[in-house]
Amino acid sequence: MRGLLAFLTPFFFIFSAFADAPESGILDRAQILPLPISKALERVLHEHRRATQDTIFLITEAKSPENGIDAEAGARLEEWRGSTPRPPNVVVIAVDAEEGNLAIRAGLGLDTTIGAGTDRAKEIRRVYFAPEWKVGNKHRALVLSTLEVLRALESPVVLSGEATDALERAGFSGGWTPEPITAKTSTTWIRGLDSGTHHGEDFDDLDRFRLRLLGFRVRPISDSRRRNPYDG
Repeated sequence: MRGLLAFLTPFFFIFSAFADAPESGILDRAQILPLPISKALERVLHEHRRATQDTIFLITEAKSPENGIDAEAGARLEEWRGSTPRPPNVVVIAVDAEEGNLAIRAGLGLDTTIGAGTDRAKEIRRVYFAPEWKVGNKHRALVLSTLEVLRALESPVVLSGEATDALERAGFSGGWTPEPITAKTSTTWIRGLDSGTHHGEDFDDLDRFRLRLLGFRVRPISDSRRRNPYDG
């Protein structure tokens, strides 16, 4: 009996190290995804793995990890990639639901395509995740970001339209175009006028058009209200 326990002990530690790895590919601790959409996304990730042998793990945390979501994603990548058929071909998508942050980490086979610091990963965070999250469409932020990771990997499940069809059947709505990025209103002083709001009488039509494109608010005021902020 002791011999059997001694034989099994190393295997116990091997399996326990990967006990938290989600078999479905999704560990939604923050409960962001509606159940039908979560199940559909699980099938998409499974089909992607079957077609490419790339494993995508998606994890959401309700509370901010102590060391930040980037470090959490890196730790999960190191922990889970040994449990996959081809260890380097792993991507971890991690979301800090408390702070609204997204991290993407990829193994050696995929890090130049979608790893941390790549232009594609930055674009996904900036264009697909952040605008949707900001307006409260949290499950859309998660789904769109995950599909863009798959698209970056040239997943046949996404390129064929199978992924979007499955998610729409599960109730995903709102289309596949993310919310536009909101331009920030500038507070730069222009011609000594009020910060933030700028006055149309000081600019011709082309000036006003250009300022609005840059996010400035432009409105006319009477001469009696003009004031140079640098005058006393």
